[in-house]
Amino acid sequence: MITITILGEPGTGKTSLKNYLLGQEFDESQAMTLGANFNFTSLNNIKLRICDIAGQSSYQIVRKNYMKRSDGALLVFDLTNPDSFHKLSEWTNAYTSMNSSKTIPILIVGNKSDLQENRKVMLEDVEIYQRRLENHPILKYNIVGYLETSAKTGDNVSKAFSQVAKIINDQIIISG
Repeated sequence: MITITILGEPGTGKTSLKNYLLGQEFDESQAMTLGANFNFTSLNNIKLRICDIAGQSSYQIVRKNYMKRSDGALLVFDLTNPDSFHKLSEWTNAYTSMNSSKTIPILIVGNKSDLQENRKVMLEDVEIYQRRLENHPILKYNIVGYLETSAKTGDNVSKAFSQVAKIINDQIIISG
């Protein structure tokens, strides 16, 4: 079983992404996660434990424990909230510092793609961020791509989890 952790600022739709993957209906009034919660599922014959961690800074100590046990991550920001995008570096650094002894795949996910009329973070912004990461001595090995998703419509949700799960599974097969 592999563990995929969902990281990002509060309100970016992390829990809604997880819920969609698990077949639950979208809830416009989804409460923010407190602490962390786990769910189990299988995707493309790979058993997954999905760890949804609270984005609020008051849960920083709790998050560290879960980050250490993670095999890969979805790093989520809200396409309508530039602040959530600007905090990606903090999340990436926190996550990789917990797992510095191994290369862990991180997929950057721009969520809420269904809200195009409210979009504030453009694809060019993400591409600039990715180019900066390509020059980072450690992170260039961790970032495995970028996808835009909608937890409301389901667009690319399964693809995001599948992409990270496949990379982790391939790493296990190669090293095993």
